Amino acid sequence: MIYCRQLLIHYCIIAALGTFLANAQEDANIRLEINTLDKINNKYIEEFSFKTEFKNTKALSDYTYNLVATLKEQGFIFAEVHSLEEIKNNVYQANLKLNKRYKGIKIRKNTDSFIFKKTEFPEKEGHLYMSFTEFKEFAKQALEILNKQGRPFDQFKLTNLKEAENGYITAEIEFKQNKKRTIDKIIIKGYEKFPIAFAKYKLGYREGSVFDLEKIRDKNKNFENLAFASSVKDPEVQFTTDSTKIFLYTQRNNANTFDGFIGFNSTEETSLELNGYINLTLINNLHLGESLAIEYKNDGREQQRFNANLNLAYIFNSPVSLEAGLQIFRKDSTFSNSMQFVGLNYQINPLLSIGTEADFTQSSILLNNSLNSTANGSDFTSVFYGAKINYSKQDNITGNFFNEKKITLTASSGKRSSETNDNQLRIKLNSTYDLLLTKKLVLHTKTQIAWLRSSTYYDNELFRFGGINNIRGFEENSIVASTFGSLSTELRYFLSSSLYANSVFDYGYFENERERIGENLFSFGFGLGIETQAGVLRLIFANGTSKTQDFSFENTQVHLSLSSFF
Repeated sequence: MIYCRQLLIHYCIIAALGTFLANAQEDANIRLEINTLDKINNKYIEEFSFKTEFKNTKALSDYTYNLVATLKEQGFIFAEVHSLEEIKNNVYQANLKLNKRYKGIKIRKNTDSFIFKKTEFPEKEGHLYMSFTEFKEFAKQALEILNKQGRPFDQFKLTNLKEAENGYITAEIEFKQNKKRTIDKIIIKGYEKFPIAFAKYKLGYREGSVFDLEKIRDKNKNFENLAFASSVKDPEVQFTTDSTKIFLYTQRNNANTFDGFIGFNSTEETSLELNGYINLTLINNLHLGESLAIEYKNDGREQQRFNANLNLAYIFNSPVSLEAGLQIFRKDSTFSNSMQFVGLNYQINPLLSIGTEADFTQSSILLNNSLNSTANGSDFTSVFYGAKINYSKQDNITGNFFNEKKITLTASSGKRSSETNDNQLRIKLNSTYDLLLTKKLVLHTKTQIAWLRSSTYYDNELFRFGGINNIRGFEENSIVASTFGSLSTELRYFLSSSLYANSVFDYGYFENERERIGENLFSFGFGLGIETQAGVLRLIFANGTSKTQDFSFENTQVHLSLSSFF
Protein backbone atom coordinates (compact mmCIF):
# COMPACT_ATOMS: atom_id res chain seq x y z
CA MET A 1 0.00 0.00 0.00
CA ILE A 2 2.86 2.36 0.92
CA TYR A 3 4.58 1.54 -2.35
CA CYS A 4 1.43 2.37 -4.35
CA ARG A 5 1.00 5.63 -2.48
CA GLN A 6 4.62 6.65 -3.23
CA LEU A 7 4.12 5.70 -6.86
CA LEU A 8 1.00 7.87 -7.04
CA ILE A 9 2.86 10.85 -5.52
CA HIS A 10 5.69 10.45 -8.00
CA TYR A 11 3.18 10.31 -10.85
CA CYS A 12 1.46 13.55 -9.70
CA ILE A 13 4.82 15.32 -9.45
CA ILE A 14 5.80 14.20 -12.94
CA ALA A 15 2.40 15.27 -14.35
CA ALA A 16 2.61 18.69 -12.69
CA LEU A 17 6.17 19.14 -13.96
CA GLY A 18 5.05 18.17 -17.47
CA THR A 19 2.22 20.71 -17.35
CA PHE A 20 4.64 23.39 -16.15
CA LEU A 21 7.12 22.63 -18.93
CA ALA A 22 4.33 22.63 -21.53
CA ASN A 23 3.15 26.04 -20.36
CA ALA A 24 6.69 27.29 -20.32
CA GLN A 25 7.08 26.01 -23.87
CA GLU A 26 3.89 27.87 -24.90
CA ASP A 27 5.00 31.10 -23.21
CA ALA A 28 8.59 30.92 -24.45
CA ASN A 29 9.48 33.19 -27.36
CA ILE A 30 9.87 31.52 -30.72
CA ARG A 31 11.96 32.99 -33.50
CA LEU A 32 11.26 33.51 -37.19
CA GLU A 33 13.80 33.56 -39.99
CA ILE A 34 12.82 34.76 -43.47
CA ASN A 35 14.37 33.19 -46.54
CA THR A 36 13.62 33.69 -50.24
CA LEU A 37 13.88 30.90 -52.76
CA ASP A 38 14.71 33.34 -55.57
CA LYS A 39 17.93 34.82 -54.20
CA ILE A 40 17.77 37.84 -56.48
CA ASN A 41 14.99 39.23 -54.31
CA ASN A 42 16.85 38.88 -51.01
CA LYS A 43 17.71 42.58 -51.11
CA TYR A 44 14.03 43.48 -50.93
CA ILE A 45 13.56 41.30 -47.86
CA GLU A 46 16.58 42.91 -46.23
CA GLU A 47 14.93 46.30 -46.66
CA PHE A 48 12.05 45.21 -44.45
CA SER A 49 12.31 45.67 -40.71
CA PHE A 50 10.20 42.69 -39.81
CA LYS A 51 9.36 41.13 -36.47
CA THR A 52 11.41 38.11 -35.41
CA GLU A 53 10.05 36.98 -32.02
CA PHE A 54 6.56 35.68 -31.21
CA LYS A 55 4.70 34.19 -28.26
CA ASN A 56 3.24 31.23 -30.14
CA THR A 57 3.17 29.58 -33.55
CA LYS A 58 -0.23 31.03 -34.51
CA ALA A 59 1.03 34.59 -34.12
CA LEU A 60 4.13 33.66 -36.13
CA SER A 61 2.08 32.09 -38.93
CA ASP A 62 -0.37 35.02 -39.11
CA TYR A 63 2.51 37.47 -39.33
CA THR A 64 4.16 35.50 -42.14
CA TYR A 65 1.07 35.51 -44.34
CA ASN A 66 0.42 39.19 -43.57
CA LEU A 67 3.99 39.89 -44.65
CA VAL A 68 3.28 38.23 -48.00
CA ALA A 69 0.17 40.41 -48.39
CA THR A 70 2.37 43.46 -47.79
CA LEU A 71 4.84 42.24 -50.39
CA LYS A 72 2.01 41.92 -52.92
CA GLU A 73 1.22 45.61 -52.33
CA GLN A 74 4.89 46.36 -53.02
CA GLY A 75 4.66 44.79 -56.48
CA PHE A 76 5.36 41.11 -55.82
CA ILE A 77 1.86 40.23 -56.90
CA PHE A 78 2.63 36.51 -57.27
CA ALA A 79 4.46 36.19 -53.93
CA GLU A 80 3.62 33.14 -51.84
CA VAL A 81 4.68 31.20 -48.76
CA HIS A 82 6.45 28.14 -50.15
CA SER A 83 6.99 26.54 -46.75
CA LEU A 84 6.97 27.32 -43.04
CA GLU A 85 8.77 24.81 -40.84
CA GLU A 86 10.63 24.43 -37.57
CA ILE A 87 14.34 24.05 -38.34
CA LYS A 88 15.45 23.71 -34.71
CA ASN A 89 14.01 24.12 -31.24
CA ASN A 90 11.77 27.26 -31.17
CA VAL A 91 13.21 28.52 -34.47
CA TYR A 92 11.06 28.57 -37.58
CA GLN A 93 12.02 29.36 -41.16
CA ALA A 94 9.61 30.84 -43.71
CA ASN A 95 10.64 30.17 -47.28
CA LEU A 96 9.06 32.78 -49.56
CA LYS A 97 8.81 32.68 -53.30
CA LEU A 98 8.53 36.29 -54.45
CA ASN A 99 8.71 35.89 -58.22
CA LYS A 100 8.96 39.01 -60.38
CA ARG A 101 8.30 42.48 -59.05
CA TYR A 102 5.97 44.73 -61.07
CA LYS A 103 5.54 48.51 -61.05
CA GLY A 104 1.78 48.43 -60.99
CA ILE A 105 -1.40 47.33 -62.66
CA LYS A 106 -3.07 48.54 -65.82
CA ILE A 107 -6.82 47.91 -65.74
CA ARG A 108 -8.64 47.86 -69.04
CA LYS A 109 -12.06 49.49 -68.99
CA ASN A 110 -14.04 46.65 -70.46
CA THR A 111 -17.33 47.92 -69.08
CA ASP A 112 -19.24 51.16 -68.63
CA SER A 113 -19.69 50.47 -64.93
CA PHE A 114 -20.31 53.55 -62.81
CA ILE A 115 -17.39 52.48 -60.61
CA PHE A 116 -14.90 53.65 -63.24
CA LYS A 117 -16.70 56.97 -63.53
CA LYS A 118 -16.78 57.71 -59.80
CA THR A 119 -13.36 56.60 -58.60
CA GLU A 120 -10.65 59.23 -58.31
CA PHE A 121 -8.04 57.53 -60.51
CA PRO A 122 -7.17 59.10 -63.89
CA GLU A 123 -7.80 57.35 -67.18
CA LYS A 124 -5.28 57.06 -70.01
CA GLU A 125 -6.05 55.47 -73.38
CA GLY A 126 -8.91 53.43 -71.99
CA HIS A 127 -6.93 52.13 -69.00
CA LEU A 128 -6.52 52.99 -65.33
CA TYR A 129 -2.87 52.99 -64.23
CA MET A 130 -2.10 52.50 -60.54
CA SER A 131 0.37 50.96 -58.15
CA PHE A 132 -0.69 47.95 -56.14
CA THR A 133 -1.03 50.13 -53.04
CA GLU A 134 -3.29 52.43 -55.06
CA PHE A 135 -5.26 49.42 -56.25
CA LYS A 136 -6.06 48.66 -52.62
CA GLU A 137 -7.51 52.18 -52.32
CA PHE A 138 -9.33 51.69 -55.64
CA ALA A 139 -10.94 48.51 -54.30
CA LYS A 140 -11.95 50.33 -51.12
CA GLN A 141 -13.55 53.16 -53.11
CA ALA A 142 -15.30 50.66 -55.38
CA LEU A 143 -16.85 48.85 -52.41
CA GLU A 144 -17.97 52.16 -50.89
CA ILE A 145 -19.61 53.11 -54.21
CA LEU A 146 -21.38 49.77 -54.42
CA ASN A 147 -22.63 50.13 -50.84
CA LYS A 148 -23.97 53.63 -51.52
CA GLN A 149 -25.76 52.30 -54.59
CA GLY A 150 -27.59 49.71 -52.50
CA ARG A 151 -25.38 46.83 -53.68
CA PRO A 152 -23.59 45.51 -50.58
CA PHE A 153 -23.44 41.96 -52.01
CA ASP A 154 -22.00 42.86 -55.42
CA GLN A 155 -18.54 41.45 -56.07
CA PHE A 156 -15.71 42.12 -58.46
CA LYS A 157 -12.41 40.43 -59.19
CA LEU A 158 -9.39 40.79 -61.47
CA THR A 159 -9.30 38.47 -64.47
CA ASN A 160 -7.05 37.90 -67.49
CA LEU A 161 -3.88 38.95 -65.69
CA LYS A 162 -1.07 39.28 -68.22
CA GLU A 163 2.41 40.71 -68.21
CA ALA A 164 2.62 43.99 -70.11
CA GLU A 165 5.33 46.38 -71.18
CA ASN A 166 7.21 48.72 -68.85
CA GLY A 167 6.87 46.41 -65.85
CA TYR A 168 3.06 46.51 -65.60
CA ILE A 169 0.43 43.80 -65.42
CA THR A 170 -2.75 44.19 -67.41
CA ALA A 171 -6.05 42.97 -66.04
CA GLU A 172 -9.78 43.28 -66.46
CA ILE A 173 -12.40 43.67 -63.77
CA GLU A 174 -15.23 41.19 -63.73
CA PHE A 175 -18.37 42.27 -61.88
CA LYS A 176 -20.92 39.97 -60.32
CA GLN A 177 -24.11 41.89 -59.62
CA ASN A 178 -26.75 40.91 -57.11
CA LYS A 179 -30.15 42.39 -56.35
CA LYS A 180 -30.13 46.11 -55.59
CA ARG A 181 -31.24 46.59 -51.99
CA THR A 182 -33.77 49.13 -50.76
CA ILE A 183 -35.21 49.56 -47.27
CA ASP A 184 -38.43 47.54 -47.35
CA LYS A 185 -39.51 47.90 -43.74
CA ILE A 186 -38.56 49.80 -40.58
CA ILE A 187 -39.25 47.97 -37.32
CA ILE A 188 -39.14 49.73 -33.93
CA LYS A 189 -37.98 47.70 -30.94
CA GLY A 190 -38.19 48.75 -27.29
CA TYR A 191 -40.55 51.73 -27.45
CA GLU A 192 -43.23 49.95 -29.46
CA LYS A 193 -45.55 53.01 -29.64
CA PHE A 194 -42.87 55.21 -31.17
CA PRO A 195 -44.61 57.44 -33.78
CA ILE A 196 -43.38 55.96 -37.05
CA ALA A 197 -43.69 59.28 -38.90
CA PHE A 198 -40.77 60.59 -36.81
CA ALA A 199 -38.60 57.72 -38.05
CA LYS A 200 -39.32 58.88 -41.59
CA TYR A 201 -39.12 62.66 -41.31
CA LYS A 202 -37.13 63.48 -38.16
CA LEU A 203 -34.67 60.58 -38.22
CA GLY A 204 -34.50 60.21 -42.01
CA TYR A 205 -35.31 56.49 -42.38
CA ARG A 206 -37.56 56.11 -45.42
CA GLU A 207 -39.02 52.88 -46.71
CA GLY A 208 -38.18 52.45 -50.38
CA SER A 209 -34.92 54.41 -50.14
CA VAL A 210 -31.64 52.89 -51.32
CA PHE A 211 -29.93 50.79 -48.66
CA ASP A 212 -26.69 52.42 -47.46
CA LEU A 213 -25.30 51.04 -44.22
CA GLU A 214 -23.11 54.07 -43.53
CA LYS A 215 -26.07 56.46 -43.87
CA ILE A 216 -28.21 54.21 -41.68
CA ARG A 217 -25.64 54.47 -38.89
CA ASP A 218 -25.30 58.24 -39.34
CA LYS A 219 -29.07 58.75 -39.20
CA ASN A 220 -29.20 56.98 -35.87
CA LYS A 221 -27.45 60.05 -34.41
CA ASN A 222 -30.62 62.05 -35.18
CA PHE A 223 -32.19 60.46 -32.10
CA GLU A 224 -30.34 63.16 -30.15
CA ASN A 225 -32.70 65.71 -31.75
CA LEU A 226 -35.71 63.95 -30.20
CA ALA A 227 -36.76 64.80 -26.68
CA PHE A 228 -39.14 61.88 -26.12
CA ALA A 229 -37.02 58.93 -27.33
CA SER A 230 -33.41 57.83 -27.62
CA SER A 231 -31.44 55.04 -29.23
CA VAL A 232 -30.16 52.26 -26.97
CA LYS A 233 -27.95 50.51 -29.56
CA ASP A 234 -26.92 50.70 -33.19
CA PRO A 235 -29.53 49.73 -35.79
CA GLU A 236 -29.45 46.22 -37.20
CA VAL A 237 -30.25 44.92 -40.68
CA GLN A 238 -31.98 41.70 -41.66
CA PHE A 239 -31.45 40.50 -45.22
CA THR A 240 -33.61 37.89 -46.88
CA THR A 241 -33.66 36.88 -50.53
CA ASP A 242 -36.37 39.42 -51.34
CA SER A 243 -36.42 42.01 -48.53
CA THR A 244 -34.29 44.28 -46.36
CA LYS A 245 -35.52 45.22 -42.88
CA ILE A 246 -34.07 47.85 -40.55
CA PHE A 247 -34.43 47.37 -36.78
CA LEU A 248 -34.24 50.49 -34.60
CA TYR A 249 -33.75 49.98 -30.86
CA THR A 250 -35.28 52.79 -28.81
CA GLN A 251 -36.47 53.72 -25.37
CA ARG A 252 -39.01 56.31 -24.29
CA ASN A 253 -37.69 59.32 -22.35
CA ASN A 254 -39.35 61.62 -19.87
CA ALA A 255 -39.87 64.60 -22.15
CA ASN A 256 -42.39 66.67 -20.19
CA THR A 257 -40.70 69.67 -18.58
CA PHE A 258 -41.52 72.20 -15.94
CA ASP A 259 -39.32 75.24 -16.10
CA GLY A 260 -39.47 78.23 -13.81
CA PHE A 261 -37.45 80.92 -12.19
CA ILE A 262 -37.73 83.50 -9.48
CA GLY A 263 -35.94 86.82 -9.86
CA PHE A 264 -34.99 89.24 -7.09
CA ASN A 265 -34.09 92.89 -7.33
CA SER A 266 -34.16 95.86 -4.98
CA THR A 267 -36.22 99.03 -5.47
CA GLU A 268 -36.41 102.43 -3.85
CA GLU A 269 -39.88 101.71 -2.44
CA THR A 270 -39.22 98.21 -1.06
CA SER A 271 -36.15 96.25 -0.10
CA LEU A 272 -37.12 93.25 -2.23
CA GLU A 273 -39.14 92.70 -5.39
CA LEU A 274 -40.04 89.33 -6.89
CA ASN A 275 -40.56 88.45 -10.51
CA GLY A 276 -40.53 85.22 -12.48
CA TYR A 277 -42.31 82.77 -14.73
CA ILE A 278 -43.45 79.18 -15.10
CA ASN A 279 -43.15 77.17 -18.28
CA LEU A 280 -44.87 73.81 -18.70
CA THR A 281 -44.24 71.66 -21.78
CA LEU A 282 -46.05 68.38 -22.42
CA ILE A 283 -44.52 66.22 -25.16
CA ASN A 284 -45.66 62.93 -26.73
CA ASN A 285 -48.17 61.99 -24.06
CA LEU A 286 -50.46 60.63 -26.80
CA HIS A 287 -47.56 58.82 -28.55
CA LEU A 288 -48.01 61.09 -31.58
CA GLY A 289 -44.99 63.31 -31.03
CA GLU A 290 -47.33 66.21 -30.23
CA SER A 291 -46.35 69.06 -27.91
CA LEU A 292 -48.25 71.57 -25.78
CA ALA A 293 -46.35 74.47 -24.22
CA ILE A 294 -47.87 76.80 -21.63
CA GLU A 295 -46.03 79.81 -20.23
CA TYR A 296 -47.02 82.38 -17.66
CA LYS A 297 -44.76 85.29 -16.77
CA ASN A 298 -45.07 88.05 -14.19
CA ASP A 299 -42.20 90.50 -14.29
CA GLY A 300 -43.01 92.17 -10.97
CA ARG A 301 -43.86 95.47 -12.69
CA GLU A 302 -47.55 94.72 -13.17
CA GLN A 303 -46.80 93.14 -16.53
CA GLN A 304 -48.24 89.70 -17.19
CA ARG A 305 -47.80 87.39 -20.15
CA PHE A 306 -49.57 84.13 -21.02
CA ASN A 307 -48.58 81.95 -23.98
CA ALA A 308 -50.00 78.63 -25.17
CA ASN A 309 -48.62 76.76 -28.17
CA LEU A 310 -49.84 73.48 -29.67
CA ASN A 311 -47.86 71.52 -32.27
CA LEU A 312 -49.25 68.48 -34.10
CA ALA A 313 -46.35 66.84 -35.89
CA TYR A 314 -46.57 65.12 -39.27
CA ILE A 315 -50.34 65.11 -39.64
CA PHE A 316 -51.74 62.19 -41.68
CA ASN A 317 -48.21 60.72 -41.77
CA SER A 318 -47.08 63.57 -44.02
CA PRO A 319 -44.07 65.91 -43.66
CA VAL A 320 -46.47 68.73 -42.70
CA SER A 321 -46.96 69.80 -39.07
CA LEU A 322 -49.70 72.07 -37.74
CA GLU A 323 -48.98 74.74 -35.16
CA ALA A 324 -51.45 77.01 -33.36
CA GLY A 325 -51.25 79.25 -30.34
CA LEU A 326 -52.51 82.06 -28.16
CA GLN A 327 -50.52 84.93 -26.63
CA ILE A 328 -51.92 87.41 -24.11
CA PHE A 329 -49.98 90.36 -22.70
CA ARG A 330 -51.29 92.82 -20.14
CA LYS A 331 -49.50 95.90 -18.84
CA ASP A 332 -51.00 96.96 -15.50
CA SER A 333 -54.12 98.95 -16.31
CA THR A 334 -52.74 100.53 -19.50
CA PHE A 335 -53.42 98.05 -22.28
CA SER A 336 -54.01 94.40 -23.12
CA ASN A 337 -52.93 92.49 -26.25
CA SER A 338 -54.34 89.20 -27.47
CA MET A 339 -52.82 87.35 -30.44
CA GLN A 340 -53.87 84.08 -32.08
CA PHE A 341 -51.63 82.41 -34.64
CA VAL A 342 -51.65 79.34 -36.86
CA GLY A 343 -48.92 77.88 -39.03
CA LEU A 344 -47.88 74.96 -41.21
CA ASN A 345 -44.34 73.57 -41.24
CA TYR A 346 -42.82 71.32 -43.89
CA GLN A 347 -39.91 69.03 -42.91
CA ILE A 348 -37.29 69.15 -45.68
CA ASN A 349 -34.80 66.89 -43.89
CA PRO A 350 -34.27 65.80 -40.28
CA LEU A 351 -32.62 69.11 -39.38
CA LEU A 352 -34.33 71.67 -41.62
CA SER A 353 -37.94 72.79 -42.00
CA ILE A 354 -39.77 75.67 -43.66
CA GLY A 355 -43.20 77.02 -42.92
CA THR A 356 -45.90 79.63 -43.32
CA GLU A 357 -47.88 81.33 -40.59
CA ALA A 358 -50.58 83.88 -39.93
CA ASP A 359 -51.25 85.82 -36.74
CA PHE A 360 -54.14 88.01 -35.67
CA THR A 361 -53.77 90.61 -32.89
CA GLN A 362 -56.30 92.71 -31.02
CA SER A 363 -55.09 95.41 -28.63
CA SER A 364 -57.23 97.42 -26.22
CA ILE A 365 -56.36 100.51 -24.21
CA LEU A 366 -57.65 100.00 -20.66
CA LEU A 367 -57.44 103.52 -19.18
CA ASN A 368 -60.95 104.89 -18.86
CA ASN A 369 -59.93 108.51 -19.27
CA SER A 370 -58.10 107.81 -22.50
CA LEU A 371 -61.23 107.39 -24.61
CA ASN A 372 -59.50 104.27 -25.94
CA SER A 373 -56.59 106.31 -27.23
CA THR A 374 -53.51 107.85 -25.63
CA ALA A 375 -50.40 109.60 -26.78
CA ASN A 376 -48.60 106.28 -26.40
CA GLY A 377 -51.02 103.92 -28.10
CA SER A 378 -54.43 103.16 -29.44
CA ASP A 379 -56.90 100.34 -29.89
CA PHE A 380 -55.94 98.39 -32.99
CA THR A 381 -56.21 95.09 -34.81
CA SER A 382 -53.52 93.64 -37.06
CA VAL A 383 -53.11 90.71 -39.41
CA PHE A 384 -49.70 89.35 -40.47
CA TYR A 385 -48.79 86.62 -42.96
CA GLY A 386 -45.27 85.29 -43.06
CA ALA A 387 -42.75 82.57 -43.85
CA LYS A 388 -40.08 81.02 -41.68
CA ILE A 389 -37.15 78.65 -41.82
CA ASN A 390 -35.87 76.56 -38.93
CA TYR A 391 -32.66 74.57 -38.41
CA SER A 392 -32.20 72.51 -35.27
CA LYS A 393 -29.46 70.10 -34.21
CA GLN A 394 -28.26 69.01 -30.81
CA ASP A 395 -25.72 66.56 -29.43
CA ASN A 396 -25.64 65.30 -25.89
CA ILE A 397 -22.65 66.55 -23.88
CA THR A 398 -23.51 64.86 -20.60
CA GLY A 399 -26.73 64.10 -18.75
CA ASN A 400 -29.30 66.77 -19.58
CA PHE A 401 -26.70 69.22 -20.95
CA PHE A 402 -26.70 69.48 -24.74
CA ASN A 403 -24.57 71.01 -27.46
CA GLU A 404 -27.17 72.95 -29.46
CA LYS A 405 -27.20 74.55 -32.90
CA LYS A 406 -30.56 76.18 -33.59
CA ILE A 407 -31.78 79.06 -35.72
CA THR A 408 -35.27 80.28 -36.59
CA LEU A 409 -35.87 83.15 -39.01
CA THR A 410 -39.36 84.57 -39.56
CA ALA A 411 -40.35 87.35 -41.98
CA SER A 412 -43.93 88.67 -42.00
CA SER A 413 -45.93 91.33 -43.76
CA GLY A 414 -49.16 92.72 -42.40
CA LYS A 415 -51.56 95.54 -41.85
CA ARG A 416 -52.52 97.38 -38.68
CA SER A 417 -56.02 98.82 -38.53
CA SER A 418 -56.78 101.62 -36.08
CA GLU A 419 -57.46 105.34 -36.41
CA THR A 420 -55.02 105.10 -39.31
CA ASN A 421 -54.23 102.03 -41.39
CA ASP A 422 -50.55 101.15 -41.80
CA ASN A 423 -48.77 98.45 -43.79
CA GLN A 424 -46.03 96.87 -41.68
CA LEU A 425 -43.05 94.52 -41.97
CA ARG A 426 -41.73 92.35 -39.15
CA ILE A 427 -38.58 90.20 -38.92
CA LYS A 428 -37.55 87.96 -36.04
CA LEU A 429 -34.45 85.82 -35.62
CA ASN A 430 -33.60 83.50 -32.73
CA SER A 431 -30.50 81.35 -32.62
CA THR A 432 -28.51 79.24 -30.18
CA TYR A 433 -25.01 77.97 -30.85
CA ASP A 434 -22.75 75.94 -28.57
CA LEU A 435 -19.08 75.68 -29.47
CA LEU A 436 -17.25 72.79 -27.83
CA LEU A 437 -13.77 74.20 -27.15
CA THR A 438 -12.50 71.27 -25.07
CA LYS A 439 -14.09 68.32 -23.32
CA LYS A 440 -14.79 70.56 -20.33
CA LEU A 441 -15.14 74.01 -21.89
CA VAL A 442 -18.17 75.14 -23.92
CA LEU A 443 -18.97 78.57 -25.36
CA HIS A 444 -22.74 79.03 -25.26
CA THR A 445 -24.19 81.85 -27.38
CA LYS A 446 -27.75 83.02 -27.90
CA THR A 447 -28.87 85.66 -30.39
CA GLN A 448 -32.21 87.46 -30.68
CA ILE A 449 -33.16 90.05 -33.28
CA ALA A 450 -36.54 91.71 -33.79
CA TRP A 451 -37.44 94.51 -36.22
CA LEU A 452 -40.73 96.26 -36.91
CA ARG A 453 -41.17 98.71 -39.76
CA SER A 454 -44.18 101.02 -39.83
CA SER A 455 -45.03 104.62 -40.68
CA THR A 456 -46.32 105.14 -37.12
CA TYR A 457 -45.73 103.21 -33.93
CA TYR A 458 -47.90 102.53 -30.89
CA ASP A 459 -46.42 101.67 -27.52
CA ASN A 460 -48.80 98.72 -27.18
CA GLU A 461 -47.47 97.04 -30.37
CA LEU A 462 -43.73 97.31 -29.68
CA PHE A 463 -41.41 94.48 -28.64
CA ARG A 464 -40.55 94.02 -24.97
CA PHE A 465 -37.23 92.59 -23.85
CA GLY A 466 -34.99 92.20 -20.82
CA GLY A 467 -34.40 89.40 -18.35
CA ILE A 468 -33.12 85.84 -18.26
CA ASN A 469 -34.24 84.91 -21.77
CA ASN A 470 -32.34 87.63 -23.68
CA ILE A 471 -30.26 90.30 -21.93
CA ARG A 472 -29.67 89.57 -18.28
CA GLY A 473 -28.99 92.16 -15.63
CA PHE A 474 -32.09 94.14 -16.63
CA GLU A 475 -35.62 93.86 -15.33
CA GLU A 476 -38.02 91.54 -17.12
CA ASN A 477 -39.66 93.20 -20.16
CA SER A 478 -38.26 96.59 -19.15
CA ILE A 479 -36.96 97.43 -22.66
CA VAL A 480 -39.56 98.67 -25.17
CA ALA A 481 -38.29 98.75 -28.76
CA SER A 482 -39.22 98.78 -32.41
CA THR A 483 -35.79 97.30 -33.19
CA PHE A 484 -33.83 95.09 -30.84
CA GLY A 485 -30.78 92.83 -31.03
CA SER A 486 -28.97 90.92 -28.31
CA LEU A 487 -26.05 88.52 -28.00
CA SER A 488 -25.91 86.50 -24.80
CA THR A 489 -22.74 84.52 -24.08
CA GLU A 490 -21.66 82.08 -21.42
CA LEU A 491 -18.28 80.40 -21.12
CA ARG A 492 -19.19 77.17 -19.35
CA TYR A 493 -16.56 75.11 -17.54
CA PHE A 494 -17.72 71.65 -16.50
CA LEU A 495 -16.40 70.84 -13.04
CA SER A 496 -18.10 67.44 -13.30
CA SER A 497 -20.67 65.71 -15.48
CA SER A 498 -23.47 67.37 -13.47
CA LEU A 499 -22.00 70.77 -12.59
CA TYR A 500 -20.62 73.73 -14.51
CA ALA A 501 -19.63 77.28 -13.67
CA ASN A 502 -20.02 80.03 -16.25
CA SER A 503 -19.29 83.63 -17.01
CA VAL A 504 -21.99 86.01 -18.27
CA PHE A 505 -21.47 88.66 -20.91
CA ASP A 506 -24.45 90.04 -22.81
CA TYR A 507 -24.65 92.82 -25.34
CA GLY A 508 -27.78 94.42 -26.72
CA TYR A 509 -28.87 97.33 -28.85
CA PHE A 510 -32.35 98.75 -29.21
CA GLU A 511 -34.16 101.54 -30.98
CA ASN A 512 -37.56 102.99 -30.14
CA GLU A 513 -38.82 104.87 -33.20
CA ARG A 514 -41.81 106.23 -31.32
CA GLU A 515 -39.58 107.97 -28.77
CA ARG A 516 -36.67 108.51 -31.20
CA ILE A 517 -34.08 106.86 -28.95
CA GLY A 518 -31.41 104.20 -29.37
CA GLU A 519 -29.04 102.73 -26.83
CA ASN A 520 -26.35 100.11 -26.23
CA LEU A 521 -26.80 97.67 -23.36
CA PHE A 522 -24.18 95.60 -21.53
CA SER A 523 -24.36 93.09 -18.71
CA PHE A 524 -21.74 91.10 -16.81
CA GLY A 525 -21.94 88.34 -14.26
CA PHE A 526 -21.44 84.70 -13.42
CA GLY A 527 -23.52 81.63 -12.75
CA LEU A 528 -23.84 77.93 -12.08
CA GLY A 529 -25.65 75.03 -13.72
CA ILE A 530 -26.38 71.93 -11.64
CA GLU A 531 -28.09 68.70 -12.65
CA THR A 532 -30.04 67.39 -9.66
CA GLN A 533 -32.58 64.62 -9.15
CA ALA A 534 -35.28 67.28 -9.49
CA GLY A 535 -33.92 68.65 -12.78
CA VAL A 536 -31.45 71.24 -14.06
CA LEU A 537 -30.96 74.21 -11.73
CA ARG A 538 -29.46 77.40 -13.14
CA LEU A 539 -28.37 80.37 -11.05
CA ILE A 540 -27.26 83.65 -12.65
CA PHE A 541 -25.95 86.87 -11.06
CA ALA A 542 -25.85 89.69 -13.63
CA ASN A 543 -25.50 93.45 -13.56
CA GLY A 544 -26.58 95.60 -16.49
CA THR A 545 -25.27 98.98 -17.61
CA SER A 546 -26.45 101.46 -20.21
CA LYS A 547 -26.48 105.18 -20.93
CA THR A 548 -29.34 105.60 -18.50
CA GLN A 549 -28.30 102.92 -15.97
CA ASP A 550 -24.86 103.21 -14.37
CA PHE A 551 -23.10 100.25 -12.85
CA SER A 552 -24.21 99.64 -9.28
CA PHE A 553 -24.36 96.57 -7.09
CA GLU A 554 -27.89 97.59 -6.23
CA ASN A 555 -28.83 96.88 -9.86
CA THR A 556 -27.65 93.26 -9.68
CA GLN A 557 -30.29 90.84 -10.89
CA VAL A 558 -30.46 87.30 -9.53
CA HIS A 559 -32.02 84.83 -11.98
CA LEU A 560 -32.95 81.39 -10.69
CA SER A 561 -34.52 78.70 -12.88
CA LEU A 562 -35.27 75.00 -12.48
CA SER A 563 -36.10 72.70 -15.40
CA SER A 564 -37.64 69.44 -14.24
CA PHE A 565 -38.31 66.41 -16.45
CA PHE A 566 -41.23 64.11 -15.78
